[in-house]
Amino acid sequence: MVETPQPRQLLVRNRTPRSAYSRASRSACLFPEARYTGVVGTPRESGFCRIQWRGRMRRAYPRGCIFGLATIAILCCVACSPSNLEQPGPHHDATQAVAPAPKSVSAAREPTTPSAAPPANTAPRKATLSPDTEIAWDQNQVMQALGHISETLQDSEYTHGFRVDSKEGIYHFDCSGLVHYILGKASPMARSASFQGVRGRPLARDYYRTIARSPADAPRAGWQRIERVADIQPGDLIAWLKPKVLTKSTNTGHVAFAVLPPVAVPDSPGAYLLRVADASSLHHDDDTRVGRDGFGMGTILLLTDLRGPADRVRLGRVEVAHA
Repeated sequence: MVETPQPRQLLVRNRTPRSAYSRASRSACLFPEARYTGVVGTPRESGFCRIQWRGRMRRAYPRGCIFGLATIAILCCVACSPSNLEQPGPHHDATQAVAPAPKSVSAAREPTTPSAAPPANTAPRKATLSPDTEIAWDQNQVMQALGHISETLQDSEYTHGFRVDSKEGIYHFDCSGLVHYILGKASPMARSASFQGVRGRPLARDYYRTIARSPADAPRAGWQRIERVADIQPGDLIAWLKPKVLTKSTNTGHVAFAVLPPVAVPDSPGAYLLRVADASSLHHDDDTRVGRDGFGMGTILLLTDLRGPADRVRLGRVEVAHA
């Protein structure tokens, strides 16, 4: 003998002393797929009764749902009655022209002079740098040495060591190593002066200090300080100290060579774009180092005030050796 599975049970709220049968009949009207089969128990003290259902019941509505639905239906019928609907206005033909409103006297006497010009465009303009094809590599000996690296470059790597083989195109150094190599080719006097008070090869902070103690009116020991960014020429140096917030970095700063004259940024007083050549592990804007580090060129932004560059930035020019 096959046992019939026990049907699921549903608890229905019984707030009034009505029979469970009448309550089940109302529920069966709301859910046609649910059929009442009988009462299992009578209402208990808790106010619930147990009713047995056959099939599936989706939702148990609270008591008074039918009365609420009937009330909503009556209100909808009253609201939609013809007497409460908005009466349509007189019919107008779509092709009927509408008479224009009469013009006032002041409108008839409009001035014949042209209207004022629209306000000028206040959007910030962009600074335009010359392309790298216009770099004058033969302008001075510093630029000639940089141009030779750019022309013969085959293998470049940013490292704190130093390895150079110009015949094979191998240039492995950091920013200060590049300056050390270029000064040895273009200005041995400036290279010797940068070793003052330095143990080992000069670093970025040492070139910063060398430029800071150099005069601005005339070169001394191969170095001359530049006071204004606008006076930078190709072959000049820019050096700055490491920001104090970079506590984990072992670098002392950065040093680079300018390869193009600076370009002032329109609508930004004291801002200049400068194209530089350096050795770096990071890329600048519009950088030539694609997928690598070491020697390359990029564009940096310099911010100055009326007194000149910031105290942590120094601009210098070396006295090149004459042939």
